Amino acid sequence: MRIADPNSPGNTLPAQTGAPAPQTRMDAGSGAITAGAITAGSDRTDLSGVADRLSGILQGEASSRADRISQLKADVASGAYRVDANAVSRAMVKETLSASGDSTSK
Repeated sequence: MRIADPNSPGNTLPAQTGAPAPQTRMDAGSGAITAGAITAGSDRTDLSGVADRLSGILQGEASSRADRISQLKADVASGAYRVDANAVSRAMVKETLSASGDSTSK
């Protein structure tokens, strides 16, 4: 009679978790080794298109931000940049009230 003790260091029986055991395989296209992936038939996800669109959006925003910063730098250097003290004080008060949890700030 053989007794399989899961706590024994010499135990070589796989754990019974109800889930399939992870498989290790090599991708023929890239040569990459993947472990633990479970595939079902022809399920596939391709994120490269989404990543390309996201990259384009971020580059566009970075470009417009850089243009705005350059304009502000030029205005400050020439003395043409004027600060609206009322707008700054309103923003400071609003930020302080929202940070303190006051729900009446508008």
